[in-house]
Amino acid sequence: MFSMILVLLILFSLKWTFVGSSKFTLMQIQTFPLAFSQLLETQEFLENFAAVWKFIVHVKYHDKWSCYFWDFKRKMLTVLDPCMMNTSSIKVAMHHEQAVLDIHKAMIECINNFFVGWSVEFGGWSFHYPTNHGPRCKSVNSGLYAVHYARAFDGENIRFDVKEPSESNLSDARAEILYWLFIMAGNEGFLPEDLFQELGIHI
Repeated sequence: MFSMILVLLILFSLKWTFVGSSKFTLMQIQTFPLAFSQLLETQEFLENFAAVWKFIVHVKYHDKWSCYFWDFKRKMLTVLDPCMMNTSSIKVAMHHEQAVLDIHKAMIECINNFFVGWSVEFGGWSFHYPTNHGPRCKSVNSGLYAVHYARAFDGENIRFDVKEPSESNLSDARAEILYWLFIMAGNEGFLPEDLFQELGIHI
């Protein structure tokens, strides 16, 4: 069981992307319903939720970052762990088993509690743990790769590769991802104070 989960909730549709507030993301698993309800109060979320068909959540588990992808059309949950690429999918499944079950249950309960007419069953989902979507990274760099996967993974394939960083060239890859985050549609220019720290950029 993990003591603290840092979650970045990114909701994808074919036409729009919604990024949750950085203050919303810091929570314990027990407070997931409360944080989810606070997210629902945002007007942009309420206006666009009908178009959403994928949830993407960044999860910090055992001091490293991974990406969990919910595809509600196909009832498929995919886990991308940057620190376990080029290993066995079975090992990834065993490592994330408890976290996946806990967060999947919380996600389904929140949807069923807060959205009238949208009933999602806990069972009947398939779980996938691909390990062929990039180089393996150190845990200290896992946040960098997790942000990349949230941008590049379409549910089946990586649409574009991140520049593979070396220890002497990490700032370039981090700056590239930060740039794309800042120019996302609808970004009003508010600077998350903790984002630079998570990406390892010092200004």
